Amino acid sequence: MKDGTWDYTPAELPDPDATEASGPSASPGTAVRQDERIGRAWLPQEIPPAPPIAPTPAEKRQIRCAEKQVRSKMPAPEVRIGQDAHGYPVLGLPHTDEAGWQAQLKVAFGTASGAFVDAEILRLLAALHATRDDLPLETKVNAALAVIAGVTPRNEVEALLAVQMALTQIAAMRMLTELNRITPHVSPGGVAIAGAVGAKLLRAFAGQAEALAKLRRPAVQVVRVERVNVAAGGQAIVGAVTHPRHGGYSETQDQPYGTENARAVEPKADTPVWSQEAGRLALPEASGQGPEPVQGARWRTRKRRTKG
Repeated sequence: MKDGTWDYTPAELPDPDATEASGPSASPGTAVRQDERIGRAWLPQEIPPAPPIAPTPAEKRQIRCAEKQVRSKMPAPEVRIGQDAHGYPVLGLPHTDEAGWQAQLKVAFGTASGAFVDAEILRLLAALHATRDDLPLETKVNAALAVIAGVTPRNEVEALLAVQMALTQIAAMRMLTELNRITPHVSPGGVAIAGAVGAKLLRAFAGQAEALAKLRRPAVQVVRVERVNVAAGGQAIVGAVTHPRHGGYSETQDQPYGTENARAVEPKADTPVWSQEAGRLALPEASGQGPEPVQGARWRTRKRRTKG
């Protein structure tokens, strides 16, 4: 920020290799780009933001409340990032107390392992260095560290989920930015791809947040106690009960242990008990029961036909 304004150059500004404009409205050396939507060249104009004004009394009260909340929060640890002669990033300390800085990072990652902290910061550095945007690498890494510290992980597993959430959010915002940049009638395939990938990343972020909530949710054991009251003369079934299938036919129907069979119902007090009828065998006999002679096999002679 310079003089109260953000020093930010959007990616849509003309590149220096573009053709120079000709005409009275264009200054020498000003790049002009061809707009495919309107079919003619357009010249970017510098429009500064409106100058700041004094805050109102309501805004002053909000500022005091915000400052009080900021003072009550613990700031996230930060890093300083430089560059070596070959263009690779170099990690630095924000202050001279290296042991204190390591302690801050361990608390932010919810671990006591310095190797775990170093490995995750290097992974963050590599992943964010590969992203192409206008933000400085130091700003992106410190923003990711602020997200991780805001999650307040309690162990290494929660810290890994926090790192994944930070990187997933960056990738999702990049896809949504690409979706808003592409013109639908010019590249419908690009719009579909960016929208689908962005939606998947947003669902992945929601799944990571749900996984983190499940890890923090205490284990609850549910014990269900059911009471069945059976009045006098009533009947109750204790155990597995099978419901009828489609068509009203049950699996235990017409079985001795089935509830639909008359023999499974408890008899009333005045109902006579079943007994063996007089003159009736205990077991039914087969109609052909007893020894019988086996009929002889029938042999049939067949004359062969002679060829001739």
